[in-house]
Amino acid sequence: MARKGIAFNFVSSFVDYYQTNTYYCNFMKLINFINDDLGRFFTIHHNYALFEFTVFVYKESFISEYYPDPNFKKYFLRDLDKVVYVE
Repeated sequence: MARKGIAFNFVSSFVDYYQTNTYYCNFMKLINFINDDLGRFFTIHHNYALFEFTVFVYKESFISEYYPDPNFKKYFLRDLDKVVYVE
C-alpha cells in the first residue's frame, strides 16, 4: 500500500492539436472523481512543457502529519466524531 498517496498522468485537453486515438482528460470530471472517490487532499501539476498533467492524491494520514495543532483536527475525517456541529 502507498504510504503517502498516489500519482498519475493524463494528457491535457489544453493542446495545440487533437489526435483521434488519444484520450484528453476533462478536468472537472477528474476533479469530481478524485474528490468523491479518492480523497480531498490532491494537487494537479500542469506547469511543464508537455501537453499533460500529473495528479497527486495524498492520504489523509500523510497530510494530517503536517497539521499537528489540535485546532486542525476538525478538518480530518478520522476525527469527525469529535466535531461539534452547530445548527
